[in-house]
Amino acid sequence: MKNYLLVLAVLSIIYIVHNPDKVYAQQAWTYDFGTGTGTHTTGVSTTFLPSPQTNGGTARVRVGSQGGLFELINSGAGYITGIGDDTQLQITGPTGGSNNKFSIYGYDGSERFYTRFNLHFKAASSGEWFYFLGSGDTYSDNSFFNTDHVFTGIKWSMTSSSSITSEYRDGTSWLGFTNASFSTGVNYDIEIFGNNTTGSQNYVKNGTTYSLASDTWDLWVDGIRVESGLSTGNLGTGNDVDSFLFTSANSSDNQSVIAIDDITYANHYPSYVVTLAGGDCWRMLSSPVAGATYAELLAPIWTQGMTGAKYTSGVPNVLIWPDVTGTSDGSWVAPSNLNNVIPPGTGFIVSVFGDDNFDGVDDEFPKTLSLTGAEHTGTIEPDLNSASDGWTLVGNPFGEPIDFNGLTTTDLTDVAYVYDRNVGGTTNGNAGGWRSTNGSFGGITGGIIAAFQGFFVQNNGSSPSLEIPEAAKTTGGTFFGKDSQDIQFVEFEVEGEGLINSAWVLFSEHGSFDRLRGDAYQLYPFSEDYALLGSIKGDVEIFDIAQFPSHNGVDVPIYFESTQSGSYTITAKDFNLNGLENVIFVDTWTGAELVISDQFFYEFEHLSVNKYNPYSQALTCGQDGLAFIHSFSPKKTKASSDSRFLLKVHSPDNEISQNNLPDTIQLHQNFPNPFNPTTVIQYGLIKTGFVSLAVYDMTGRHVATLINDTVQAGNHRVVFDASGLSSGVYVYRLSTGDAVVSRKFTLLK
Repeated sequence: MKNYLLVLAVLSIIYIVHNPDKVYAQQAWTYDFGTGTGTHTTGVSTTFLPSPQTNGGTARVRVGSQGGLFELINSGAGYITGIGDDTQLQITGPTGGSNNKFSIYGYDGSERFYTRFNLHFKAASSGEWFYFLGSGDTYSDNSFFNTDHVFTGIKWSMTSSSSITSEYRDGTSWLGFTNASFSTGVNYDIEIFGNNTTGSQNYVKNGTTYSLASDTWDLWVDGIRVESGLSTGNLGTGNDVDSFLFTSANSSDNQSVIAIDDITYANHYPSYVVTLAGGDCWRMLSSPVAGATYAELLAPIWTQGMTGAKYTSGVPNVLIWPDVTGTSDGSWVAPSNLNNVIPPGTGFIVSVFGDDNFDGVDDEFPKTLSLTGAEHTGTIEPDLNSASDGWTLVGNPFGEPIDFNGLTTTDLTDVAYVYDRNVGGTTNGNAGGWRSTNGSFGGITGGIIAAFQGFFVQNNGSSPSLEIPEAAKTTGGTFFGKDSQDIQFVEFEVEGEGLINSAWVLFSEHGSFDRLRGDAYQLYPFSEDYALLGSIKGDVEIFDIAQFPSHNGVDVPIYFESTQSGSYTITAKDFNLNGLENVIFVDTWTGAELVISDQFFYEFEHLSVNKYNPYSQALTCGQDGLAFIHSFSPKKTKASSDSRFLLKVHSPDNEISQNNLPDTIQLHQNFPNPFNPTTVIQYGLIKTGFVSLAVYDMTGRHVATLINDTVQAGNHRVVFDASGLSSGVYVYRLSTGDAVVSRKFTLLK
């Protein structure tokens, strides 16, 4: 599952196709093997793999009599990175002709089709791999294959540790490709468009129209059409293609292995497709296709509460932000009719339910978005509301990602905000959180806004405008960005008690303690439980991304709060502090000082107290959340107490380091105190030497040794876990060759 961005919906769109003998709905399916693990080593199973989505056929595996296996793997040794997220299917081939076969058969097929999958061949000097698309018993039995059941056929023969001979099926024989080539150890993104109708058919990809003659197919590899108009097997013209399979043979010593993930298959030619992960809850969407309506985009999922919905009564689950020029910020409103065209460059939200037709049975996630039609063209200028500091929900109007730095803005803060339902995980029921970017930094990686993605922008003046040119489109995630003006930064992440949050602190000669364009607010999550981490500007405003001065002596307040008491860890996930080698993280409560470095992490205890929250209750998913969405909008977080942490900037000539020597031997009061069951003890040494740090009860009995070793001069910390002790007052004692220092702490259970 490659997608981390938040859109969620299913598309089984758009038209009902009529044929003299059959009527079927255009539909697209996503199959990505979920998150589970397991191994299948013998015989046939239709339960080993996850079930496909509704009307998506049956998933089947079969291991023959000559070894090999199927493995669902999501991490560890042998896992192939880059072909998808979470679980992938790895197939080990048999030693001879007894094939090991994975198939999905009997989905709602058609005479023209599209499929896409990610594939990786592990190094091997023998073995044959086959991929077939078509219809017939070959896809549901134990036979090798029947060419009369094949429309598209591909064969990969392993000839050395890295070389592969690639062929395609032409009637009853195999022919070599003209351009397509494959090697082991490489991740491939493979797409196939096929036409089994009696006439030519057109499909659109990335804004370009391609023609397919009858009984031919095109092969795309990594976004490039490498073969066109290829001939087919012997499947009769006019037959539906409703099945596909991967199979293998002749792998000496069962050495040949492939990995597969992120399969998409459709019974039409979708112009634009995106795979969406997670479960029930709200998502931000936009349309890349000119003239597409809300109803077309949302056809296969449940909609309600307005004209054009599947169910016109009830509370609406599709909403737009009041973004007409001149209006103020206000509650969400429902479109007057889902058959209205989605304005180019605008966004909307939808509450996605697991049950697509409310028949009482949840349909599978992930789901697939697809649209057919012509992409928006030219420069898109969505209407913006003009309220002071007002917000507008806009969207990517194109079928490819856009670089946020390629947008032209006037009187905007130059920040994009995306509400990501999957922040904190894809567990069903999770309400998610916000991600932001100023084009260079933030949780929206590289400032790249995905296709189909809605995002908020905020006004910073009285005449806001936004232009989204076609030139902003980018096919990859590589980001070069604007002139960074040698910005130094630290990306912090805090995690604990099942919660996670990030913040970016930037330094440059143009930085300020006043809000700057490109500074991103930390926004309140919609969920009941959350953690907030950010820097402070002004008195109480918390920032997700903020730029500060880079001169010596700058102290940046770092604020943390959480709804959950417990243990948390702050890490520096990424940083560039060239010229600011001595940037010190300070816990003002304990006196701990740590230099930001590759080894930086800080564990601390947090006691939750009642905090200000602008929402009267958490936003819930499903039908229960519909009544409360109107009170939820982007709202800036405010610090409800003093900042516990500081980020102190010192120039290199201050000679401050992780081991900055204290003037005397120091033993700080532990934190927290009282505690249960862990606490942090900080101490400082004026020189390197043998150190003992031990714990005693009030009778003088030794109960724990924390340090008994040679320790370098400088500041240090140790976490003490008192799980094995009973409640009471204890003494902790630091002993060196020069001094003995003691303090007391209290354990409360």
